[in-house]
Amino acid sequence: AGASAGTGIRATRFGAAPVAPGPFPFSRDVAVDISLAELAAAAVREGCLAETLGAHVAAVAAERAPEPEIRADLRAIADEEATHAVLSFRIVAWALRVGGADVATAVRAAFAEPCPALDLQELARRSNVPLAELQVAARAGVVDVIQPAAQRLLAA
Repeated sequence: AGASAGTGIRATRFGAAPVAPGPFPFSRDVAVDISLAELAAAAVREGCLAETLGAHVAAVAAERAPEPEIRADLRAIADEEATHAVLSFRIVAWALRVGGADVATAVRAAFAEPCPALDLQELARRSNVPLAELQVAARAGVVDVIQPAAQRLLAA
């Protein structure tokens, strides 16, 4: 997911590579050959799971980081990741509305996959938030945020 200039600068403090605008990275036409079911499953994995969990953990780290500047940076990162997560949930909701049984099956399967692992050790080191607190936040993000949201989405 892309980052705004301000968030990108902040993210470098947490280990992200610097990002700058540049030419589109493809030298030839890009053939888009993906089904709606594949698109929806990718949105689940990358947005509904990874970005939602990242936003939740970053928000918890922002609450607990001892330095005000780090707290502000983590809040900005959490807000941007949450925006990406919401977009992914909207894409998946749309795909479920317009797609058939294959879309619903793909979405259910993607939500059944384990959440992507976050580098909590690196975040703990850079934020000065104890690793154990971040691990608790990650587990809570799955149980208290992602699972209920997925259940509501799939029940709609």
